[in-house]
Amino acid sequence: MIRELRTYATLALALAKWSRQTPEPDPRGLVQRTLASRAENFLGLMKQAVYGNPANPFHTLFQWAGCACEDLEGMIRRDGIEPSLEVLYRAGVYLSHDEFKGKAPVVRGQRQLWVNSASLANPLFKGVVETSSSGSRSRGTITRRSLEYQHYREAQERVLTADHESEGRPLVMMGEILPATGGLRRVLNCGRRGRPPAKWFSFAGGAGAARPYRALTRLMLMELRLLGVPVVFPEYLPGTTSLPWRGGWPQASRPAGRASCSGA
Repeated sequence: MIRELRTYATLALALAKWSRQTPEPDPRGLVQRTLASRAENFLGLMKQAVYGNPANPFHTLFQWAGCACEDLEGMIRRDGIEPSLEVLYRAGVYLSHDEFKGKAPVVRGQRQLWVNSASLANPLFKGVVETSSSGSRSRGTITRRSLEYQHYREAQERVLTADHESEGRPLVMMGEILPATGGLRRVLNCGRRGRPPAKWFSFAGGAGAARPYRALTRLMLMELRLLGVPVVFPEYLPGTTSLPWRGGWPQASRPAGRASCSGA
């Protein structure tokens, strides 16, 4: 409970900071420049966050595979990222879901290692947007994202929407509520570019266990409205799999005319 209270207090502060950030003036150019320097960015991350960080489990996995930093750099420059990652996977440099969650040990040959997922956090950036998985099948996992990440993700979404959404149509969004932050992020991004969704539908909220998250989501959205960001509150759908347009929209929630539909 205390951890969750701290998590959502941090999220509320982060949303305030994020809402005041200046949007990227050239989102397509930023994405193109980042893709062009992808290999260099990857190598820089590996040198500092993995090879220079013995606490990271991948530091140990690279040692077990006999792959020094110079070996990785030569492989990336010669073969590219994807072929190099395939070679590393075959050499045992990977984590399964259960290994990442600490449910099973990392076993490579005669060697064994237990992973604490917190040790995989990127030490190069300060995470200000903090979220937690619901932990329905295991202990929830804390994820921290920097404002730099949010800035780039917003630029990506602006490129995507410019290419695939019809500007003249109302936007209808399917997205999760807290503890996932995808819905909040999408609504905030849309509001920051002056095109808030006409509707936000979510499957979460039907069960009693989801009611606290409904309340927390509403509080975060009220905060954004007070900060001047135009946002819409989610409408909750019954069940977990049926879509509102399967069999027709609910009459009260039906947008006028045709709409652009997207996920969060």
